[in-house]
Amino acid sequence: MLSEYYYDQGLYEKAIDFKLKYIENQKSKKQPLDDETMNDIAVTNSQIAETYLIIKEPTKAIQYLNEAKLFYKDYYHGEALSQSNLVTAFIDLNKMDSALLHYKKLYSMMKLNDTLFEVLTGANANLANYYVERNDNKQALFYAELEYALSLKTNEPIAIMGSHLTLANVFCNMKEFKKAILHLNIAEKNLYAFGRESVATLRQLQAKAYGGLGNFQQAYLKLDAYTNLHDSILSENSTKNIADAEAKFQNKEKQQQIENKNLQLKVGRNKILWLIAGLTLLALLAFLLLLNNRNKKKTATILNEKNVALSNLNTALEDANQTKAKLFSIIGHDLRSPISQVYQFLKLQQLNPELLDEEQKNKLSNKIQTATGSLLETMEDLLLWSKTQMSEFKTNMQIIKILPVIESCKNLLQLNSDAKNITYKNFISENITAKTDAYFLQTIIRNLLQNAIKASPDNSEIEIGVNNTANLNIIYIKNKGETFTQQQYLQTLSSDDAAKNLNGLGLRLVDELSKKIGAIIEFKTTQAEGTVVEILLPNN
Repeated sequence: MLSEYYYDQGLYEKAIDFKLKYIENQKSKKQPLDDETMNDIAVTNSQIAETYLIIKEPTKAIQYLNEAKLFYKDYYHGEALSQSNLVTAFIDLNKMDSALLHYKKLYSMMKLNDTLFEVLTGANANLANYYVERNDNKQALFYAELEYALSLKTNEPIAIMGSHLTLANVFCNMKEFKKAILHLNIAEKNLYAFGRESVATLRQLQAKAYGGLGNFQQAYLKLDAYTNLHDSILSENSTKNIADAEAKFQNKEKQQQIENKNLQLKVGRNKILWLIAGLTLLALLAFLLLLNNRNKKKTATILNEKNVALSNLNTALEDANQTKAKLFSIIGHDLRSPISQVYQFLKLQQLNPELLDEEQKNKLSNKIQTATGSLLETMEDLLLWSKTQMSEFKTNMQIIKILPVIESCKNLLQLNSDAKNITYKNFISENITAKTDAYFLQTIIRNLLQNAIKASPDNSEIEIGVNNTANLNIIYIKNKGETFTQQQYLQTLSSDDAAKNLNGLGLRLVDELSKKIGAIIEFKTTQAEGTVVEILLPNN
């Protein structure tokens, strides 16, 4: 327990010292060592070796791993860990023949016991990273892919995520940055299952990959995250090293005094060296000043280009946000009235069922069913259309029949018109077509028809038709009741209060969408009391 405590604190010498005392205590028992105790001694030696690998002393690690071999008793997992550590040690010593020899032994042990896949993944990761450092991408990819295949067999999230990190490192070295980002995104899903060193490695690889793809904004964000985390790790390691140094101070004080005297003898020589270095630095500084002046304009040009690119990105982001706001306004405005009408009819049916006979109930149910079916179709159309518009609010101009568009709007608003007993008179030929965006036109007609229903008195009639000229298809909606003029329409669009109520929002949407498809909206009054609104669509 003391050993594990000092290991967690980064005081590795003390951790090793207590493990060695533990082994001595086990060996000093009077009774013969049983298999469990021998395996325990073997594992402890292997743990000492792992500690030496952390502090980059692979030769000492090999010494304790060989000691561990003498004590293992039918403990495959422990022997496999020792073989994996031997692979790491010989890689650190750059003795690849020995490393591959122990790798083959580990691989043969895995065939005997399929629970060792997780141990083998670590060995493959070390080999892959070794070949990455030497730009042998073919060998690196071979071991990285093998690590990934074995990690899937372990079904351990950390092993799987670690294999994605190895593959990302290989693909970055191969300059296949898109593949690297794919694996990094997968690894990032279980980000906090890793140690902080692994998270720092992930951020560093992300910065490299995004930089390779020219996405400098993302590269900067990832590099900033890596730098902060790396600095934090270095700070903690420095604190641990200081604590370790303070613990050793008393034993090394006399040696330090001797070294101080030697340092004093070196001071004279160092002064001369510093003088020479100072003169050299002055010459180098003069050269760098010349070089800096030469490159100053080039750097300023590059920085300006980056600023322009960043400004374009911000503009695109603002446009995307405005597009989403418009889409939500259209969906909310177009669905609010029919949903409210369905709710009112259902509430009427629930609260006052005795006021309706069976025939009226059936008619009401049929109307609700028809209206909700039309509402569902409209919702699906709006949601499908909104997906196509999320990145940019743009039109899809094509030849469409006008009659189906108008019929869908009437069906959606059927309950609204039935509530006021309003009938329709159609003057639309089935074959009349126009080149426009069907969704934009449907939204315009739906809003104008909804306003016509609201303005119409009960038991009245709404007339819908199409007039053709040489250059225009004129869709008109005529209703009786309170008039609404072109001047009122323009005042509504220019008013700051228009966006605060549904009528104003609907007319703003009509105005904006009509401009998108090149249409003109005109309101006219009739001789009798009433209003005609015309949608002037170019027919070319």
